[in-house]
Amino acid sequence: MSKDYEDNFDDYSQTELSSNSSNFLKKLIIIAAAIIVVLLIIAFVVILIFSKAPKKSDPVIIDDPSLIEDTATGTGKLPEFGGLEDGKDTSDKGNFLEANAESLFFADFYTVPSVDYNYKLNTYELPVNVKADIKNYPHVSKQLELEPYIYQLNSDGVVIIDNPFKKEADDFYSSYRKLRELGIPVFITSDFISYYQQNILKQSFKEIEKSVFYENLWNISEKMYEISSTRYRTHYAEKGITNDPVLEGERLTASYFATILELLKPMENQINRGTALNDDTKFTEQEAQDYEYMLLEYIRDDVLREVELIRKASGISKSHIFLQDIDYSYYKIPESYQKNSKLNNFYLATKMLNHLFPLYYRNETCLECALDKEDWRINITAANIIARDFQENQDVKNEWAAIYKIISFFSGLRQELTYLHFDEAFRGVFGDRTIEDVFSRDNETWDEDHLKLQEKIVEYKFSYLEGSLDRNESELKNKIGMRILQENYWPNDYIFSSLSGSDLQYSEKSDDIKLPLTACSEKRGARVFRCVANGLDVLNIVYPMSENDKYIENTLYSNFTVRRDLLSNEISKFNLNSWQSNMYWSTLDTISVFLNVPKENSLVFMDTEAWREKTTNTALGIWTNLHLDSDILQINDVRTTSGFDATGECNEYNYIEPNQALVQELIAKTNMLSDMLVALGLTKKTNLVTGEFKELNRNLMTLSEIIQKELNNEVLEKGDCEFIEEFASNYIVVDYGEEEHIIKVENSGAIKERIDGVNMLSAIKKFDESKVIIMGPVFNYQESRR
Repeated sequence: MSKDYEDNFDDYSQTELSSNSSNFLKKLIIIAAAIIVVLLIIAFVVILIFSKAPKKSDPVIIDDPSLIEDTATGTGKLPEFGGLEDGKDTSDKGNFLEANAESLFFADFYTVPSVDYNYKLNTYELPVNVKADIKNYPHVSKQLELEPYIYQLNSDGVVIIDNPFKKEADDFYSSYRKLRELGIPVFITSDFISYYQQNILKQSFKEIEKSVFYENLWNISEKMYEISSTRYRTHYAEKGITNDPVLEGERLTASYFATILELLKPMENQINRGTALNDDTKFTEQEAQDYEYMLLEYIRDDVLREVELIRKASGISKSHIFLQDIDYSYYKIPESYQKNSKLNNFYLATKMLNHLFPLYYRNETCLECALDKEDWRINITAANIIARDFQENQDVKNEWAAIYKIISFFSGLRQELTYLHFDEAFRGVFGDRTIEDVFSRDNETWDEDHLKLQEKIVEYKFSYLEGSLDRNESELKNKIGMRILQENYWPNDYIFSSLSGSDLQYSEKSDDIKLPLTACSEKRGARVFRCVANGLDVLNIVYPMSENDKYIENTLYSNFTVRRDLLSNEISKFNLNSWQSNMYWSTLDTISVFLNVPKENSLVFMDTEAWREKTTNTALGIWTNLHLDSDILQINDVRTTSGFDATGECNEYNYIEPNQALVQELIAKTNMLSDMLVALGLTKKTNLVTGEFKELNRNLMTLSEIIQKELNNEVLEKGDCEFIEEFASNYIVVDYGEEEHIIKVENSGAIKERIDGVNMLSAIKKFDESKVIIMGPVFNYQESRR
């Protein structure tokens, strides 16, 4: 209230009533007005205060830092962090990382796209007479052999043929260039669009590892090393040489982070000393100076010998810092990481971060455990020291959470124990007691204390579907413990194990028919059972395969339906966070959208068995390609290459497969990833990734706009036609990634999922009154027993 109003109010409230009625009324009116003004001011202040008060949001409980997005799949309550509020403006996501990195979910940035299926495409009736009715048949038939496929083209309007250009063009981009060169209208397939998006994302992840994660991991490891080495040096000066498990645990902690730094540090042959200034596969001389540290003399020999064993990666040897035998072939570097020095070193460092600090020691209940009780005591002490150091350094936690989340999304990480669980369990059991007190040799109740800690840690449960180890299986005890970074894991292992086993007996007479791909026989003529699952089992998770003949013949086993339904029940608990938690589930989510597009109003050849086989093949190709390393692409300047047809004109019959739902879903997924990278602050150090994502988004948006014109039967403009041709030829594959992926079922069988280049799809599309053959490459997906 203002001073004037207060004085006014006091004066009038203290004035005696006058006998003069007019004065009385005037005074009464003035008093009432003053009261009203006061009330309005109070109301305004209250509204102002509450409008500025922060909204309270429900806390997000992170059950596991390996990103259990579905709270139904995990237990074990960890520190609470506020998630994004509903409707929160995320335009300035870069600042959200500062104190909340662990609270971000990918689904926070995902918007379910809306697609209008109210359209009617320009189509025709089947069958057709290709040789008589197709405008460009004479031209196409001169370029390649169509005769073996004429019957199916006549009946279905579509056929997949072996790649006629296999020797000269066996990838998507070179195939499209070949089609353009021959003057054949290009058909931009869903296979190609999906491959394009997947490849850009995979290459962007490699760029993030090299340009962002390498430096981040160096900073984290250097900080942790400074803490641990200072502590060890101080305590060693106090105690000297003594048989103290706490001191040895501190030594192991310092050695652990020193080894990571030593693996990250540039070797002399990895430094570009000026002989090739543009060689970005090596460290610069400045980086060689930046990535240096002082290795503590007390641990130097052990660390350097450990690093030597890791770099050799040649088999089982006694570890110099972990006091146990280790199979160092685990550190063999994949080819895709060998070609760049930063990626090479980063890979080795992450494998060290995979190291298991075991929860159990070797005794009659764990014969396979690696460490005896005394050596284990040192390791478990080190594990708890590391967990405490992480937990007490929020900057380190934030930086590590960003790395963990992105690696988990792109590579898949097993859901199991990490430093968060060890630290919370220790505090829950021992309260304010220190690690030095609990693990000291002077602690007379040490055996009882460590048993309490084990029991508390084992209480943490995670999703078996996401790789959790069964606490009830005694033979798995040697694999349970703390890892700073969990091992790579995709749910194939669980899915394939769930849908195979000796109890799934083949229900047909195996002597009379050829056994299906998934069948094994114990011995000739003996019992036949389902020893492996296959790709169709994975597709069946998101789309019913019950009418697919290959799926049917591979499910004729007793108890199969029961096993399948149990798996379906687990996945039915998924929520939005679950489906967007990593590339595996996000890809299956995209496949679900792709396969569930309504068939009404579609092109006539899209309602045939041949097209249904094609879409299944596309889905299997997308799923398989998820597991393979990216092809290395290089920009192709289409203005200077000979990819145009002989006339130099854009082909007016170029066409995009009109699956608007798929393209919109890819846009939504790309935006989700882009926004998450910004929110985690990972795009500040790499303009390349930002540029790649922007171009990816622009191209997908343009594809969507052209598809919408196709769905509305609009004539494409010259710019649309040119975009199609340029999009199809924009890159050259300069180095091919992997072609196959092996999925093993423990103690059973293995299956090989393979993409062997491309096949060619040929379809008949009606433009105005003309029917034209259009062609485009599709995945050459193959599946076989290994």
